[in-house]
Amino acid sequence: MPKNSNLPPVADETHAHYRLDNKAGPIEAPNKPVPEKSSPNKFVSDLLNTDEAAAYLRCSQSYLNKLRCSGGGPDFVRLGLRKIVYRRADLDFWIRSRRYESTSQYDLEK
Repeated sequence: MPKNSNLPPVADETHAHYRLDNKAGPIEAPNKPVPEKSSPNKFVSDLLNTDEAAAYLRCSQSYLNKLRCSGGGPDFVRLGLRKIVYRRADLDFWIRSRRYESTSQYDLEK
C-alpha cells in the first residue's frame, strides 16, 4: 500500500474493496448482495406500549390496564416500575385463544 494513502488498512471483509490507487472512495464489489435495511433489533420493533397494543387489538387502553390487573389478558413485559410493553406474538396468541365458532362456547369458559 502506498505511504501517502489516507485510506484505512484492510481490517476485514467489509473494507476489502477500497481502492489501492489513491482515488477517493470505495469500489463496489461485483455480485455482492445488497443488505436489506431493517431495524437494528427486530425484537424491539415487536414490542408495543399500551397505547400501541390497544390500537393493535382495537380496544381501549383502560381495557388492557384492567385485564393486566385482573388477569385474563395478553401476556405483558414489565421493563421498569412504570414501563409495560406487549410482544406482538403474545397479542396474536391471545387473540387466537379467544376465537369461537359459536356463542354457546362462551359457557365452557365459566
